[in-house]
Amino acid sequence: MQTPWLARFSGRTAGLGLFVAALLSAATIASLRGPKGWPMASIALGLAWALGVWSSRPDRDGAEAPARTALAAVVLLSATTFFAAWHSQPTVTVNDGYGWDGLQYHAIYQFIGTGEFTQRPIFPFHQRLGVPAIASFLPLPERSAFLVLGFAFYASALGLLARFWLVRRSLRADLVVAACGWLCLHWISPLRAGVCYPINIDASTLFFDAAFFAMLWSPRLVRLLPLVALVAALFKESALLTAGLWLASTAILSVVREGPRRDALRRRLPVLLAAVLAALLAKTLAGSLITPRLLVTESSAATLARWLQTRADHPLQLVRLLSTFVNAYGGWLLVPLAALSARPSVAPEARSDDDLDDGHLLLWLCLFVGVTFISGSDLSRFAWQASPVALTLALSTLHRRAPRSALALTLTSLAFVRLFTAVPSPSEGHLMPADDYEGAYSWMMETAHYSLVAAWAAFGVVYWLVAERVLSRPREPRG
Repeated sequence: MQTPWLARFSGRTAGLGLFVAALLSAATIASLRGPKGWPMASIALGLAWALGVWSSRPDRDGAEAPARTALAAVVLLSATTFFAAWHSQPTVTVNDGYGWDGLQYHAIYQFIGTGEFTQRPIFPFHQRLGVPAIASFLPLPERSAFLVLGFAFYASALGLLARFWLVRRSLRADLVVAACGWLCLHWISPLRAGVCYPINIDASTLFFDAAFFAMLWSPRLVRLLPLVALVAALFKESALLTAGLWLASTAILSVVREGPRRDALRRRLPVLLAAVLAALLAKTLAGSLITPRLLVTESSAATLARWLQTRADHPLQLVRLLSTFVNAYGGWLLVPLAALSARPSVAPEARSDDDLDDGHLLLWLCLFVGVTFISGSDLSRFAWQASPVALTLALSTLHRRAPRSALALTLTSLAFVRLFTAVPSPSEGHLMPADDYEGAYSWMMETAHYSLVAAWAAFGVVYWLVAERVLSRPREPRG
């Protein structure tokens, strides 16, 4: 007869074996290429994700799976997701596959490689040197270089977040694997910019945001935040926004809170201020290296003023913002909200020096949503960028109040991600969005027709109410 330890080991080994087998199946099916291969690859990926969650669950005695089991599942899942999407999702035809932003990154890539421009990159793209610069030095064709860098940054970001959630936050391994699986689905679903628009920098943005966030929690590494902000701003100027919002949220709470937590917050302020200044310096230098300052006719302040006026003139665009976050996170946003409203609040025990509690994260997220709403049109990309903080909040709530809900909430959220359909290319003669009912632009809430936006918002409200009703039911004791 097997000992309990050996039984647990055998069960998890079998789970991981099935998980790897499903990943290999997804990779094989993806080799069919094109839209016909995508639905079958999606099914295999979904099976692999479910098996990864199952192999990371606590055993019957309540013993948690080792962190290395969950980390292995996350890395393998992200790798196979990238491979399957790369092979099954066709590159869009807009601008010969470069899309809109990709044309600007292609111009930087070409300038670094040859010293000449076919076109000069415009604001704000001329500041984003990091990924095109590295890609230009790789011994690969341009699109392959961008794809390889995208996968490297993406897998690293997921691994970093998974380790942070497992080790620093001590969250359940199956919840962590499920959350990382959702990030994989989100990356290849409403946006799927990493594969249908291969020349992009979104994965590097996620990596640096995750690194900045994780280092905030480390007493040893927090001093390196100015260096991280400096490097991150060379990849995308949003690093200045990230650091600035952490500085703002910390400053606000350092006034409101008292005692040791106020002291801990105030000790962080000089480091965060240095990070903001470092990001500002890097942003300024990066912008002047490619495009002389006299040729730049726009600025961040002018962009904020223009979009603030646009949002004020069209207040119903708040519905687009709501629908964007519902589509981005599905049940991962709605179930924690339902859990908070369904039961009396039970705050986690915080150490006296723990100034980065859920309240701090919620304040940062609110500031982020407010600022990005008036920063541009790419609401889906902004929602995705908030995932390190948003999912940390969600996982903390689920860990305390609905720890066994990972599989159910994800399965019921698949309607949000259009998993079984390859991203279509915009049709000729309709390259720009115009409140679309169908096609690629109807997938993103910032460009879809208002009837679709309202329908997804209503679906999210109904989902929330049903989840709240389920979580409010009294639980009968087992046995």
